[in-house]
Amino acid sequence: MSNATAPAAAEAVSIISVIDQLAATRSFLTLVAYALEGMTPNEEINAMQYGVEHIRREVQAAEDMLQVIRRQV
Repeated sequence: MSNATAPAAAEAVSIISVIDQLAATRSFLTLVAYALEGMTPNEEINAMQYGVEHIRREVQAAEDMLQVIRRQV
């Protein structure tokens, strides 16, 4: 690998690692969401469900941004 392509390859590996980490985060969010769905609804559970959904949207936005960056590398 030439010196010119080494930084690009390292960036690609870093981007893939971040995408993998976001996928793992999404999986944990799904587990939490399933657990919350099994609980008796109340204000606290509803607040946590709202928070989980907000985090899920933020993870999706980060994944979308990384996909754009990944196409550029």
